Amino acid sequence: MLDVIPEPRVWEPTRGTFRLSPRTRIVTDPALAGLGDLLAEEASSGDIVLRLGPVDRGYVLELGESATVTAASPEEVMYGTRTLLQLLRQKDEIPAGVIRDWPRYAERGILIDTVPRSYSREWWTWLVRELALLKYNELTVLLSGVGLGDDEAAWLDALCRRYHVNLTPSLGMPSHCDDLLARHPSYALVPGATHPLLKGAFDFTRPGALAVLQEEVERRIGTFSGAYWHAGGDEYLAYPGNHREWSAYPQLAAFARERTGDPAATGSDAFTWLLNWLHALVKRHGKTLRVWNDHLEAGTVTLDPEIVVEHWYQPAAPQALTPRQLAATNPLVNCHEELTYYDMGWRHLDPKRITEEFRVTHFQGGETVPEGNLLGARLQVWMPEGGRAANRFETNEELAENLTEPLRAFASAVW
Repeated sequence: MLDVIPEPRVWEPTRGTFRLSPRTRIVTDPALAGLGDLLAEEASSGDIVLRLGPVDRGYVLELGESATVTAASPEEVMYGTRTLLQLLRQKDEIPAGVIRDWPRYAERGILIDTVPRSYSREWWTWLVRELALLKYNELTVLLSGVGLGDDEAAWLDALCRRYHVNLTPSLGMPSHCDDLLARHPSYALVPGATHPLLKGAFDFTRPGALAVLQEEVERRIGTFSGAYWHAGGDEYLAYPGNHREWSAYPQLAAFARERTGDPAATGSDAFTWLLNWLHALVKRHGKTLRVWNDHLEAGTVTLDPEIVVEHWYQPAAPQALTPRQLAATNPLVNCHEELTYYDMGWRHLDPKRITEEFRVTHFQGGETVPEGNLLGARLQVWMPEGGRAANRFETNEELAENLTEPLRAFASAVW
């Protein structure tokens, strides 16, 4: 088999070779001109044809006197060019044959924590090129804290479009709203007298609260051209290891009863109602909502089935929805905390563990889910927080070095 990451599914060798020469050209369908320009920059030209055509799934790469990539969409043509580019970087002469390749899962992604630090444009360019080369198609970035300013976000969005990587912005609601509450402190979630104030929790039940959230979303959403908007939603009541009961916040249950007309509605129903409201908001802007899983519970209000759920941790609360329950109703992404989390300063990704242990169908907590509604999986890269990781930030170069092998291992696991 050819030395490509992730490894192509089918390789049918034939006689002859494909070889670059100074006189060769790149020929494309008009709709693929951008991919042709990109490949010319990266491959130093070659007798290469990129075309859209009827392919059942994935792409077909034919190598002989010329190299021809055929697929039904520009995204799949892009994957074929990444395979060709990996081969050309190894040697100028490639054995003739036919590669037929397609992904098993629709999504292969990574999250980069941009809250406490920024990254250079050179670093982002390295990352996006690596993602494309390894056939990742999803990059999530955070907008709170240092985050991404509009100019930088627009630049990164354009870079991702060129490489056919979907850029998803994440703006925490109703949790991790520290920046928002600094500007609107009266909306802090206030619990009963026996419970401490929760840092960063936004009380969406107060008069005017939904208008504040809507303004915050619509202030940034137009910068991004991708398919998704991430609302976070994790760790609303507390860090999952110290789960508090919804009953400590009676205003949430009252809000749920008012909105649903169900006298049995709880604070959990209010939380799910808000996620559905946020989804309706971003859908008006042509996007689909994404959320974390750890506060999703069975109740009167059910989560809109279009919302993408990212499962990272299985709470101990008996009413918490499991991966299998979530996958029965919603698209589900595996963000397994033990195997896909990089926490700078104290926990790095282990490519050996990823290769040997990670499976898209196996979730944190031990449950296995049939492939059906699984979108795919994602890596998470988090920065230092508080005293636990108070050592210095790794440099851009150190971070790139620490991610290089895990990116390759994970690409093989999720393709």
